[in-house]
Amino acid sequence: MMFKHWVIISTLLLSSSLFAQEIRSVELREVSLSPQTLTEICQQLPRCDTASGTLYERPSPTEYYFIDDHLQIARFTKEKHYQLKQYWDFADYVHDSEILEGADYNVKLYIEPKLYPLNQTKWGVALVKYGSGAYSGGGIREEKADIVQLNEDGSYQTALKAIPFYYESLIRACFGEKDADSPHCHDEEERTLLIQYRDIGKPYYQWDMTYTFTDWPAHTPKSKATIYQEKQQVIPFESFNKRSVP
Repeated sequence: MMFKHWVIISTLLLSSSLFAQEIRSVELREVSLSPQTLTEICQQLPRCDTASGTLYERPSPTEYYFIDDHLQIARFTKEKHYQLKQYWDFADYVHDSEILEGADYNVKLYIEPKLYPLNQTKWGVALVKYGSGAYSGGGIREEKADIVQLNEDGSYQTALKAIPFYYESLIRACFGEKDADSPHCHDEEERTLLIQYRDIGKPYYQWDMTYTFTDWPAHTPKSKATIYQEKQQVIPFESFNKRSVP
């Protein structure tokens, strides 16, 4: 009988682990807007940029998010018409991440149309600071994000700061006939980020972040590119001073 009980317990534990839902971020899907619908939405907001304003749908539960270049995000529901439920304004947000510096670089902020899970009930968005520049035969781009928790009362709190989101650099390295047969005419570098989320019994999920670095020197085939990874773990509201930037 004891063996039978252990078999049942083991089976239950295995079943619960197999069917446990993976914690995921939610990609918001862009929704086409007619001029009339855009006007209907904008009339409910303190201000609205009709040129950049975009409506996105969250599939489950079904709700809608409007984002524009005023650095605002608004949540709507829809029955017959779109109805404003909450509004978050980041126009005065201070994003103090160090980013590309130089007179020729273009530095801006934008809200990524994605919801990030902070715990079972709280969600955040990425307020991304990016810098980019172009030059003859190449360019550079860097992005860093603050993850900001959206509170139901329209307030917000910064949960994580200066997360390196993306980096790429492309530098021309072919300049004449002597380089005509080069297999690769640029020095290329790239850094990408993959995030996984785990419930470890704390108030907020643990974020397991994997950075993938690619270094592809000029005049070498792609098979010679160096690719390696670095891993970090952060927890919202706990990791402001604990994370080293790749």
